[in-house]
Amino acid sequence: MDDLIIGDCRLPSVLEQAQIGQCRAVLIVTSKERVNIETALEVRELNRQTRLVVRSAQKNLNQLLAEQLGNYVAFEPTQMPAGALALAALATEALSSFKLDGKWLRVVLHQVQASDRWCNVRLLHELNTHRRLILCHTANSARPAQSFHEWEPDVRVQAGDTLVYIETNESQSQEWAKVTPQNYSSLLAGFKSLNWRNLEQKLAKAWEAIAQEQTRRVTTISSIVLLALLMSGTILFKLNYPERTNLQDALNLTIVLLMGGFDNVFGQLVMPFPIPCWLYLFSIILTAAGTIFVGFFYALLTEKVLAARFELNFISI
Repeated sequence: MDDLIIGDCRLPSVLEQAQIGQCRAVLIVTSKERVNIETALEVRELNRQTRLVVRSAQKNLNQLLAEQLGNYVAFEPTQMPAGALALAALATEALSSFKLDGKWLRVVLHQVQASDRWCNVRLLHELNTHRRLILCHTANSARPAQSFHEWEPDVRVQAGDTLVYIETNESQSQEWAKVTPQNYSSLLAGFKSLNWRNLEQKLAKAWEAIAQEQTRRVTTISSIVLLALLMSGTILFKLNYPERTNLQDALNLTIVLLMGGFDNVFGQLVMPFPIPCWLYLFSIILTAAGTIFVGFFYALLTEKVLAARFELNFISI
C-alpha cells in the first residue's frame, strides 16, 4: 500500500486527495449503508467512469442506483455465501447456481443410473432443450474430457456416464406444448408422475417468479385477498338476503364496506333488517381489509413518487 489516507470518505477533499479521478474502480465497504451510498454518489460526481462496488443489502435502492449511476454493483458479504451453503446443505448434484437475465440457472453434475429415463434411450444432443444445455460428457469407461464442451452429440447415454449441464427452473409448459411422436412417451410419463409433491413444486416455482420483487409479491397477495373478499361478500349478502337484494346490490354493498363505508351501512342504532352476528363480524373484516389495502396503495404510491424525485434530483445534479 503506497498511500494511507484517514478521513471521512464522503468528503470531496478526501476523495480528491486519494486521486479518485484516476481510479478505475472504487470499493466502498464500511459497516454503514448510508455512508456507503453517500460515498458512491460523491465518487460518481468526481469520476463518471469508475466502477463502483458498494456494500449494501437494500435491493430496491441498489437497483435504482445502478440505473442512475451506471457501472454500479452492490453486495452484502453476509448474504453472498448463502447460495453455496444452501447447496451444501441440500447435498444435491448441483455444483453452483447463478442468475442471468433475471433467471436462476444451476450447474449440475449427474451420473447416469440404469433407472434414468435417459439411459439407453436418448442421444446426447437430444438432452439439450430450452431448459437444459449439456456442457460435458464422460463415458463410463473413458478418461475425463480434457477441454470444455468436449463431447460427441450422437453418442447414446449409458449407465455410469457422467454429465455436466446447465439447467433453469422454468416451467415445462413450453416443452409440453411441442408434442411429437419422439417425446410423446416422455410427456405421458410426466403426466403419470404428476402428484401432490410435483404440484407443490410447480406452485413453488411460480411463487419464486413472483417473489423476485418484494413489491410485486405484496401487490399480488393483496390483490388476491381483496378479490376473494369481494367475491365472498357478494355471495354471502346475496344468499342471506335473497329477496331484499339482487346480485348487483350485494356487490355494491361489499364494495362500500371494502372502501371503509361501515358507518354508512351499519350507522343506525336500530337496523331495518336483521343481520347474523357472523355476517356482522365479516362486514367488520371487510372494512378492516379495505382500509389496510388503501394504506398499502398509498405506501406504494409514495415509494414511486420518492423514486421519481430521486431520479429528478440526480439528473439535475
